Amino acid sequence: MPLGTVRPGDSYEVIACNLHELASAARREARVAEAYELFGRLVPFARRCPQADYLAWVLQCWGEAAVFTGNYGVAIPALEEASALYESLGDGAGHGHCIFQLAQIAGNQSRADDAEVLFARSREISEKAGDRAGLAAALRAQGEIAIWRGGPERAAALLIEAKHAFVALKDRHGEASVLQTLSRVEVALGRIQSAQKCLEDALELANAIGDVQVKACVLFHVGVFCADWRGTEGAEAALNEALAAFQQTGDRLGQARCHATLATLYCRLHRYDEASRALAVAHEIHFELGNIAAVAIVSTQLADVLVAQGKYAAAVELYREHMGTIRRHASVGAQGEALLGFGEALGRSGDLDAARVSFAEARTFFASVGDQSNFARADKIEGEVLVRVGREAEGSAMIRRGLDRFDALGALGPERPETLAEKTLARIKRQMGDAQGGN
Repeated sequence: MPLGTVRPGDSYEVIACNLHELASAARREARVAEAYELFGRLVPFARRCPQADYLAWVLQCWGEAAVFTGNYGVAIPALEEASALYESLGDGAGHGHCIFQLAQIAGNQSRADDAEVLFARSREISEKAGDRAGLAAALRAQGEIAIWRGGPERAAALLIEAKHAFVALKDRHGEASVLQTLSRVEVALGRIQSAQKCLEDALELANAIGDVQVKACVLFHVGVFCADWRGTEGAEAALNEALAAFQQTGDRLGQARCHATLATLYCRLHRYDEASRALAVAHEIHFELGNIAAVAIVSTQLADVLVAQGKYAAAVELYREHMGTIRRHASVGAQGEALLGFGEALGRSGDLDAARVSFAEARTFFASVGDQSNFARADKIEGEVLVRVGREAEGSAMIRRGLDRFDALGALGPERPETLAEKTLARIKRQMGDAQGGN
């Protein structure tokens, strides 16, 4: 019998109980798409129930599932109604949890100010209610907000506090989630080995838990880390495994992030058609979710593909079209990364003065958030641009400076900066020769 089938002769109570059991099982087993459908069907029955706390719970579960499936138009009113019900019932834990979910939506939609206010409110409610689990979740979220707001040391402190709270609660799901976020902060602070240890611990927890959604999130972060610091092969495997898991659970935001990250990987491997297709999927999902900053960022990723293909003028126009949105809505780090890409596109198109302005602004953003790894990357990319426009001595020095920064972060592996600088210079000259030969 199909899920939630209503059979002739079933009473209201039987139908409601059937839906309740099926919806609860779907939620418990992280079958998000099914949970969304089933809790939505359960809401009218819950409204007829005399217990307001039951209606609040059903609305909360429906709203949570709607967040994962990207239906924010459903999630927001459902969570707001559940929040009001919990508040009227004096249920601080439920109230704080719904506010937390609304804060996450604000963050996903790049409404950073709203998210910051709502996460702070969630923490306050949880503290007053003595809800240790809610407080731990709010601490983790405030750590994430601190990353956006340019405070990696504060972010690390909040996340470590959250980790201790989850450990005290024996909440392995929460601990795994914190470790993923903490790995990003450690990378930004240049502590690459520490970041890797965070992800190893998170993956170990995810495997022990056996939760598909938790493992998908960890694998995504492993893929991002490997793409940046270890190797494309491991990154592609982790990201494809994460994507399959997100598809299984119905997490569309997770799917979009996997597609966008895979696109960056494909571009590095010169698989440009695959990169463009992955970005088209990510763009469509973010557009449907209403995440205007992510839509703009994905569009600039497509510009990066155009740069790799030598289509510099088209890339510059695409960056110009979307930089305003990124400046208004994206995080500090995302703005810096976009400016770095814009600088490369401008430099490769021949507008070196504008490129250097963009590179300088990108460094200002990276410095403001303490992002040492991207600061080093800015040196290396600007150096490569300078070499390509004939300023080899200055460019080579800047490439070496960037590689020295990476070496100080422990990110180069066994090779020395001087060796990698020579290889980088040889690669650029070879590419320039190939381009001239093609003309």
